[in-house]
Amino acid sequence: MKSSPSTAASTAKTATRLRHTDPDKRYYKYAGQAFWHFVSGDDDLYREIIAPIDKEARRKDETFKKAYAAKVNEMTQDFTNNFMTPDNQIDWFKLTDYVSKREHSRFKNFYWAGSSNA
Repeated sequence: MKSSPSTAASTAKTATRLRHTDPDKRYYKYAGQAFWHFVSGDDDLYREIIAPIDKEARRKDETFKKAYAAKVNEMTQDFTNNFMTPDNQIDWFKLTDYVSKREHSRFKNFYWAGSSNA
């Protein structure tokens, strides 16, 4: 819904005018509905644009959650394959060796996704 010129004038009154001694550096500070009205002349634009933004954010959030869960599962499987004993206990010696040994021997006995050791 487009607003009338009088609405635009009242919107300008609700904006904060920041004063500066240099006339080229004077500006208005708009926020919220006043900002969206200033850029579009439409009092309801802020409501109209939020629905598609919300929809896209929810879609991206679902994609992220799936990728995150897959990565957690992959890392859990790698940890289990490399640092768990047959009776499902953490092999602390193997784990300590992995994180503490010098770099040149770190990947000698372990395969991690993305490494060149197979």
